Amino acid sequence: HDIPERHRSMAAVFEHSWTLLDSEAQMALAQLSVFRGGFDQAAAQAVAHASLPLLQTLVDRSLLRMDDTGRFDMHPLVRQFAGDRLSQSPQATATRSRHAQHFAGLTGRREHEFHGQQDRLALQWMLREADNIRTAWDWGVQQAEAALLEPFIESFLYFFDIQGRYRECVDLTQDAVRALQSTDRQPGAGFGLGRVIALRAAFRFRLGEFESAREDAEKALVLLESHRPHRDVGHARLYLGAAWYGLGDLGQAKRWFLAAATAYQEAGHAWGIGAALDNAGYVEFLRGNAAEAETHLKGSLDVARRTGSRYLLTGVYDHLAVLTAGQGRFVEAMTYVEQCRQVLEEMDRPYIVASLSLSLSQIAMQAGDLHAAEDHVGRALRVARDTGNQFDLVHFLL
Repeated sequence: HDIPERHRSMAAVFEHSWTLLDSEAQMALAQLSVFRGGFDQAAAQAVAHASLPLLQTLVDRSLLRMDDTGRFDMHPLVRQFAGDRLSQSPQATATRSRHAQHFAGLTGRREHEFHGQQDRLALQWMLREADNIRTAWDWGVQQAEAALLEPFIESFLYFFDIQGRYRECVDLTQDAVRALQSTDRQPGAGFGLGRVIALRAAFRFRLGEFESAREDAEKALVLLESHRPHRDVGHARLYLGAAWYGLGDLGQAKRWFLAAATAYQEAGHAWGIGAALDNAGYVEFLRGNAAEAETHLKGSLDVARRTGSRYLLTGVYDHLAVLTAGQGRFVEAMTYVEQCRQVLEEMDRPYIVASLSLSLSQIAMQAGDLHAAEDHVGRALRVARDTGNQFDLVHFLL
């Protein structure tokens, strides 16, 4: 009796359209309701066993919409009605599992693109499928299934960092950690839990929650160390080094960054070696060891160029600009700045935009241009505030 008349009328229209469908089309429409933000034909086939002719039938009957790219979507009210039908079906759980597995597999394959020159394609795909990815992740959390969550983790690291969406990533890992902790006696659950905790450590560092990041990284290492050689051991060590850097202990930071490089070498993970050397080089610069810093940074630059990783290139160019400017090598510093800018034009990465702006402010100050220095610091502060990066915010203000 509380249902508005308009919605009762829409329900009647849907019921009529539903009765005109054969059983195959009815089941397909119900199963397609699990998608969020649209889907392509391949996904429809994998999740709902819906062929292109069947999809076209649903489009012709105004139960689906198709855009100019061939991507399909469903009106929210149609999705609600179809979802109600699915929830009454014995196929509901299996359909949601197929949806989650489909997007877990596709997201997992993106990690190799993020490591190299295809990072923009990976980013565009994840932006397009963001609602489906989140729905799939939430299902994995609900099922407390480590094997279903793990394929997302590596791509999440790059995606949320490039986007500057640090808090969002911390939030989505919270429920996953709780769910996996409740089932840590299942085979493989400890390894999956370690990977999720390590991911949370990375973004707690970005948010300036350094003590929490340190605790997470140490917990992750306990769960992961027995799986050496493995890339994620390197990740946990890298994030532990970052946490110590945030806490102001540069000696511990250097120790863990170099330990991360060793773990990455054992695992044959080139990107990780480059990231660890980049961080170790910057810490050595801060410790006043310019020659050792440059050796590490040049090693990282070599890896970044060989792999074509724009993610690595932006960071190491920025750090080399700071190093060379600090030694009065301003022409060389500006060359690195321009190289970093060129990469950032292809890959907007807020963390590096802010850091590069600060580097430019330092170069301007050393050149005596205080007005330009102030402008660059202002931009760095704006980016840090927008992303919630508390560490950089305090660092820039100081």
